[in-house]
Amino acid sequence: MLLSAEHLSINFGSRQLLEDVNFYLNEGDKVGVIGINGTGKSTFLKVLAGKLEADAGTISRNPNVQVSLLEQNPPMEDDATVLEQVFLHFPKEFRELNEYEAKSMLNKLGLPDYEQKVGTLSGGQRKRVALAAALMMFAPAALAQTAQEITDTCTLSAVGKKTLGRMTDGQYQTYWASSSGSYAYVEIEAEEAVGGLYVQFYEDIAALEVQTTDDAGAWRTVAVSGGSFLNEYIALDAGTETVRIRPKDGKGRLFIAELHVFGEGDAPDWVQQWEAPLDKADLLALAAHPDDELLFLGGTIPYYAGEMGRKVQVAYLVPTMPYRRLELLDGLWLCGVKNYPMIGHFPDKYQLTLKGMYAQKGWSRESVYRFVAETYRTCRPDVVVTQDVNGEYGHGAHRAAADAAQAAIALAADENNQEKMTHSEPWQVKKLY
Repeated sequence: MLLSAEHLSINFGSRQLLEDVNFYLNEGDKVGVIGINGTGKSTFLKVLAGKLEADAGTISRNPNVQVSLLEQNPPMEDDATVLEQVFLHFPKEFRELNEYEAKSMLNKLGLPDYEQKVGTLSGGQRKRVALAAALMMFAPAALAQTAQEITDTCTLSAVGKKTLGRMTDGQYQTYWASSSGSYAYVEIEAEEAVGGLYVQFYEDIAALEVQTTDDAGAWRTVAVSGGSFLNEYIALDAGTETVRIRPKDGKGRLFIAELHVFGEGDAPDWVQQWEAPLDKADLLALAAHPDDELLFLGGTIPYYAGEMGRKVQVAYLVPTMPYRRLELLDGLWLCGVKNYPMIGHFPDKYQLTLKGMYAQKGWSRESVYRFVAETYRTCRPDVVVTQDVNGEYGHGAHRAAADAAQAAIALAADENNQEKMTHSEPWQVKKLY
């Protein structure tokens, strides 16, 4: 699936153009939208392309697909040449890298005279120039330059700690812990301008301030992070070689497993830039522990999140050790999940029976059911996929995940069930596997 729109409604002023429409586009499809003038064809396409918002419904786009929209009446500069018009909205460096490809494309479109003025073109020729410009969006160099990691050439310093190397050893099981108070910072000296920092917290996620020095040598804050995720990427445009990170307002401590420093440009694809958990998911993958979701759910996550571009939320009952939480984020990101997982608070215990599992401290049946019901109400999945009712290799926590997944459907849908529930809006899961 390249693109899907479900239950789409679009209004134009007081007039409804579309109501509860479903649309699916698969690889190889060629689709024409036909209708009389003013019925919303262009508006519909703009919504599919992400240029306009629908009034209701959901749109899912495969993350590996780029969408370019060719306007019905694209703006043109009559005094520009054909080649200049193609590159009019691209940076100069992009033209230098892609001029040969643009000329080749114009030849194929029947426009061999690149120096012809746009004002002398027919309506059909102008449309072909606009098509060439739209197709250039997919040229390899249309993407901004990818930033290079420069951590190895940087010097890190901090007060009172001799274990800074743990932040750059590539190991999640080691970490650097800062001093407290005003000494909780890491200073970074680079040999070139720093364009971004990727911080992977071991535990105790902290909102960060990134600071540089002003002309007088005083530290000033140039960027902040939200403090919501274990992995945080902070883009910088200060163009300086000296930066430092510290807890927001200089309060608290830092526990950092890995720190990556980048030069100028866009962050590489492997750098995780998480979005908040979904408030409307197509699918929820519910697992007991980190790695259960990849080992036991039969490729559900990479297929629906990575290949199909569906909105997939993942939730876990057990947080386990800090380093395993970083490993689970790596696995989800690789599979195409972009929304941060929901992680429960249940201790890592082992039992072979469901009854024995619920008898463990911190594992009451009521609390597990309530957590899963809250998860349903929070991310509102249409479909839930979880573990085997008998638990893979008989694990009691796996059994509990499957048991709670079933029981929580009625609890989440019951509008009278508000006791101890944070989310009061009921939700009906449609399918459970």
